[in-house]
Amino acid sequence: MTREQYLMMRKGGNFNIIYEFYKDHFNYDKHSPLLSLEQLAQTLPMFGDPNLIFEKCCKYYDEKFKVIIIKDKEGKTIANV
Repeated sequence: MTREQYLMMRKGGNFNIIYEFYKDHFNYDKHSPLLSLEQLAQTLPMFGDPNLIFEKCCKYYDEKFKVIIIKDKEGKTIANV
């Protein structure tokens, strides 16, 4: 996933961010098989709140891609750059 792809997905709150994180960190030596997007969506709640997992994945990619988030005084996101 490129920085531009991530920013577009983040802007839309796209679940694929979690799937990209899952694929990036999947260890083929320890786990198998690689789940499909649908399978991951079904099993994700067993590992925690999907919204919190999404936020953690976004935090990871924000740091990785050096994303700056601009918010208004109410805390709503204005822009991701």
